[in-house]
Amino acid sequence: MNSFKKLSFPSIKVKHMDVSVIIPVYNQPHALDLCLEGFCVQTTSQIQFEIIIIDDGSEDDITPFIKKWEGKIEHLIYIRTENVGRASARNMGLKISRGNVVVLNDADRIPDPHFIQAHHILHRNNSNFISVGQIRELYFSNIQHNRDVIKSCVTDAKLYKIPSYCKMVYQCYDEAGMSISSIPWISTFSGNLSFRRSILERVGMFEETFLKWGFEHFELGYRAFKRNYQFVYNKSAINYHLAHKRPTGFYKKSIEESLEILYRLHPKDEMKYFKQFFLGSLSLQQFEQKVSGKLPVWNHNQASSHVLVFNSDEG
Repeated sequence: MNSFKKLSFPSIKVKHMDVSVIIPVYNQPHALDLCLEGFCVQTTSQIQFEIIIIDDGSEDDITPFIKKWEGKIEHLIYIRTENVGRASARNMGLKISRGNVVVLNDADRIPDPHFIQAHHILHRNNSNFISVGQIRELYFSNIQHNRDVIKSCVTDAKLYKIPSYCKMVYQCYDEAGMSISSIPWISTFSGNLSFRRSILERVGMFEETFLKWGFEHFELGYRAFKRNYQFVYNKSAINYHLAHKRPTGFYKKSIEESLEILYRLHPKDEMKYFKQFFLGSLSLQQFEQKVSGKLPVWNHNQASSHVLVFNSDEG
């Protein structure tokens, strides 16, 4: 049984929320600080939202960075647990959340001022949508020392790039953002994703077999797709990922472990093809064709590229 402590501010007595934002965190206090500042300037005057931070056993004391925003973020909950992994941490947040709409955002992602509003609007009249937000990436070696520059990058939408993998899988959607693919679940990123709470009742929560960095987001997306939920690329729901170095070989080992778990949970041909796609032996176009049995309708020149993004240890 997980031991945890909970810190919540007085306004938490409110019982109803339009939106719950779930943020798991492990260390990264300065990135979290920028993330929370971003949630202080949301264009959500008519939307009641709460921020739920799940501290997954951080070695750093991040409570000062939480308390800093007391009174500035009206509905704020902080829970510290032993180190249980990101999937379990997110589930803990989901269980105590009260919003009709759930938004997933990581601690190293700074939300655009319209982030919550963009996710919320999409679900207003659509109970079966999975909202896939747009991920932008910023590269700074020292977050603490470059704080003001980073904030200006978000405010002015500059000096960012869309990660190679994201750019590729966004091809699964048409100009209106609607899925035109048989494999849209490969675009579900838990750092920028939202859905109606009711979806959890049918699909379930994150698979807690994923104990470390892993593909729990793809696995949840796969289950949602099999339940016939509609995937939508929500270009207006933007957040900025503060890319950071990982230990050498981190991604290779984590990806191999995650692919094994995925196939163990879902021993289907789709997962065999996904492994080939992710390791670079199948292009996105070939992956789509193997699953659907027909040529994809998107731009073939862009879709024919292979996954190479995880050759780097930044992320």
